[in-house]
Parts: sequence; structure tokens; C-alpha cells
Amino acid sequence: LFLAAYEHAARQPFAKELAAWKGEDFLAASRREVVEHFLQLRYDLAVRNRSIAGLEEFLADCHTYHFENAPNHDSAVRKLYDLRSTEAEEKNTIDGYLDFLDNFPASPKTPAYL
Repeated sequence: LFLAAYEHAARQPFAKELAAWKGEDFLAASRREVVEHFLQLRYDLAVRNRSIAGLEEFLADCHTYHFENAPNHDSAVRKLYDLRSTEAEEKNTIDGYLDFLDNFPASPKTPAYL
């Protein structure tokens, strides 16, 4: 899993950033540090690009690697909520709002403010 996170990241748009970190730091790093760095890069890229898909991938990776308490997890949920809400308002159709609601079902992982 330790190397899988790096290999997966190497195929992503921010591969150069992660590759630059690889060297001695990568060899000395713990699995947790590599995954945290990988998740931070994915989060930064998604926020920079205001990408719904990027935030969804970040959240999926948090769950895949059991990092639901990652520093940016709650922030990503809020940003995703805001982007999807804006998208629904821009569509201004019933289908747009239904898509929005379908993407935020009630669940234990949904923040209370939603």
C-alpha cells in the first residue's frame, strides 16, 4: 500500500511534484507520511482547479487509505458541497437540484451543517 500510493500518484497530473519529493525523503518517510503528502497534493490540485471530480477523488482516496481524519477532509466536503450547490444554481433546473441532492445523501459521514 505504501508504494501503491506513490505509484498511483505518479500517474496523476501532479506527478512532478511528488517525484521531486521522492529522493531520500521518500525512502526515509513512513507510509503515513507518503499517503498524507499524496492526499495533500491531490487536495491542493482539486482546490486550485475548483474541480468537483478532483475533490471527489480526494475524498475517495481518504476513505481508501483510511484517512477520514485527514486535515483537509472536512474542508473538501464543504468545498464540494459549495461547488455542487453553485452548479445546481447555475443549471436552475429541477434535475440540477436533484443531482445536487443525490450527491449528498444523509449518512454518518455527512457533516452536521449539511
